Formats: sequence, structure tokens, C-alpha cells
Amino acid sequence: MRDLDGRIFLSATDLMRFTGCVHATTLDLAHMRGTGPEPGDDTEDAALLQKQGDAHEAAHLARLK
Repeated sequence: MRDLDGRIFLSATDLMRFTGCVHATTLDLAHMRGTGPEPGDDTEDAALLQKQGDAHEAAHLARLK
């Protein structure tokens, strides 16, 4: 999530996070504007899921190429 000249740009991750938890998006917006709490560190489980997701995306892109 980025604010460039008053326009908010969202990533695919931001959109997926919103579908899972609107409150998390509210916190992300507040943090981006400097009024919200600092995000916590990822857990080991979250890091593992991210690694698996990255591997899945890389494999899918390789098949498309």
C-alpha cells in the first residue's frame, strides 16, 4: 500500500488482506498515514506460508513462459 501524491495504490496482497479482514486494512491505512500502530513481525507459520506462496507463483509463471 502506497500513497503517492494523495492517491492510494494497493497491491494484490493488500486486496487479499482486505477480503480476509477489513479491520487489518484500516490499521494498514492508519499506519501508512503515520497514525496507526507498527505492524508486528511475521510468525514462523506466516513466513512458511509466504515461502510456499512464492514458490507456487514462481512455478506458475514458469509454466506460462
